[in-house]
Amino acid sequence: MAVAIDGLSDRACLEGISSVHQIRAAVSALCFWPGSSNLRQEAFERMHGVANAYKHSKLSKPTHVINSFDDVLAVGLGYGLDGYGVGKYGGVEVLVRDKSGAMWKFLGDAPVVVSAWFRFLGNSGAALPSGPYYVCEMQVHP
Repeated sequence: MAVAIDGLSDRACLEGISSVHQIRAAVSALCFWPGSSNLRQEAFERMHGVANAYKHSKLSKPTHVINSFDDVLAVGLGYGLDGYGVGKYGGVEVLVRDKSGAMWKFLGDAPVVVSAWFRFLGNSGAALPSGPYYVCEMQVHP
């Protein structure tokens, strides 16, 4: 999921919307919880880091908020981490440790980043389907 979502930056750049760095910054600034004005800090950057961690074992760019693929734990419980109601209910989670050592639920970042992409593309003049669309049981569009 991270690789597919992260690839949208390159695709948008190929469409001539803007530079890949400007696109990433713009989408990151739109990472609000769907239906609210609460920004989920560095959600886009964690998604980008997870995607790159699957390609490279160690991440060296200063823009990466994780260090390596070791910072992506695919089977963690997630109870007590991140925020109440973030991610899925029960079972294991995909956990992402940022450079500060904080743990975040990947399934909390995914709907926020997808929703940000819908907003970014709509703001850029793209024709969007009417929806509704859901990611992890959270409505991300419209």
